[in-house]
Amino acid sequence: MKFSKLTISCLLASTAFSFFAYPVKAENWFFLLDDDSNIKHFLDRTSIKRKGNVVEVKAFQVSPKTDEDGSVATVALFEISCREKRFRVKQESVLYEDRSVRASRNPSDWEAVQKDTVADVMMQEVCKAR
Repeated sequence: MKFSKLTISCLLASTAFSFFAYPVKAENWFFLLDDDSNIKHFLDRTSIKRKGNVVEVKAFQVSPKTDEDGSVATVALFEISCREKRFRVKQESVLYEDRSVRASRNPSDWEAVQKDTVADVMMQEVCKAR
């Protein structure tokens, strides 16, 4: 079964509201980039929160085709350390082609931001106003 982009957006928006437990507020999604696999990446400017040297931001990615594991889109809460140039996924919610959603609230390990990657572009966007 194929999902329309509108269906994916609606499902992930509702998932994001319940998953991240943010107070209800308008989201300000903007297009960040299309990566080498044609996956579209977006950031929510209203979710950007600075906590000392760490910036928190919610990101959304949608794939033009179903991934090998059956996933089609992801909403994730990232933490980015601007000074140390590293990042981690704090929480994520993955939408699968069968319309199931799997959420993880276990933060990943910190990773170095590599030049010319999605994490690099994301870091440049959220750290530029520091």
